[in-house]
Amino acid sequence: MVSFAAIRTLARNGLAIASLQAIDGRGDAAVDTMLPIMQVGYKLQPSSRTLVRAMVGVIVERMSLEVAGFILDSSSVSPVARERLASALHDRDAKAGARHIAGVEYALMFARVGEKPLGDICAAMGNARSQPSRKWAMNLLSPFIYNPRATINLYGDLSADWQEEAARREVVEMEARGNRFFRENYRLGFKNLVGTTFLCLSIPAEQKVIENYWKTQDLRTALLSRLK
Repeated sequence: MVSFAAIRTLARNGLAIASLQAIDGRGDAAVDTMLPIMQVGYKLQPSSRTLVRAMVGVIVERMSLEVAGFILDSSSVSPVARERLASALHDRDAKAGARHIAGVEYALMFARVGEKPLGDICAAMGNARSQPSRKWAMNLLSPFIYNPRATINLYGDLSADWQEEAARREVVEMEARGNRFFRENYRLGFKNLVGTTFLCLSIPAEQKVIENYWKTQDLRTALLSRLK
């Protein structure tokens, strides 16, 4: 997993330097310092394979956009530097980015779990690797309490709805869909007991990340309007 603390520290230090350069009246130098940090934050998002990595990218990009606004407010920036900044803000498919964030955890789970029996899944997570007998027993019991295909399909339906709602910026609808999913599936029952319980305990709350993502897009749009 990407270390959030390391990236956050580097971003904050770099953006602090850019802010000081802006206060000193060196607007172009501040843009040169800030711009690579903003671009890294953006590039982390479409290439992320976990929700945490995507969240790191969103936060770094948002901090950079806030500093970019401070640079424009605090110093004189040449037309060349303004054009370079504007170019970095173009060509963003905001809806595609939202869909990626809302669907990345489903893709990760599908790759990790697939249609493996329960014992193999636990062994891969490190819970039964040192006890082969436990892995064998869990695999033997797996068909009666865990249906991998039904579990993946159940999560897939939720993820598909979340992706479309995220693209439409319907954060409240995402929360309602998630609550309905947990209400319908987090209950005792013998049929696919482990699968439904596992989903209800492991699916992250993505609404806050999507909400912050769209707020970041608002900052980007507002900044781009200032540069036109």
